[in-house]
Amino acid sequence: MPYLVIGRHAKADRPPVDDFDRPLTDGGFAEAARLGEFLTDYPLDCLISSAALRTMQTAQGVADAFAKAGTELEVRADGALYDSDVDDWVEVISTIPADSTGAYIVGHEPTVSEVITELCADFELNTKFRPSSIAIFDLPAWGVAAGGFPQPEIHCFRE
Repeated sequence: MPYLVIGRHAKADRPPVDDFDRPLTDGGFAEAARLGEFLTDYPLDCLISSAALRTMQTAQGVADAFAKAGTELEVRADGALYDSDVDDWVEVISTIPADSTGAYIVGHEPTVSEVITELCADFELNTKFRPSSIAIFDLPAWGVAAGGFPQPEIHCFRE
């Protein structure tokens, strides 16, 4: 049974740079490390990130935690996840290999929340999906139609 983990990037700084180039704060790097350590309990073999700096840094924090645990994972940057909509995410999800045991996809609000509620029609987020938050879907198989996903587990790794 594969896992799909959908997440929002860790806490980002707001320096005078383009939004795309915003880095994580020191606290954001710590959040990404905690998130990664938590996710090593899941059999992930696919990491996909928006190409924006803060999401790539979050995904790299997860990859680093897996490396410490003995599993090398490569982060795949996908430009479609920046300034995206739900359809873009559904398309990216459809590219996950059929034999994958689990995937982590990291992106931006408000789209992350919209994707989660689109995938699971019976799920309602009762709070803002904060930085360093994830939704974990335990799927019966890949190919579950949007709207038919099981209830996700929600976790937040903010300090």
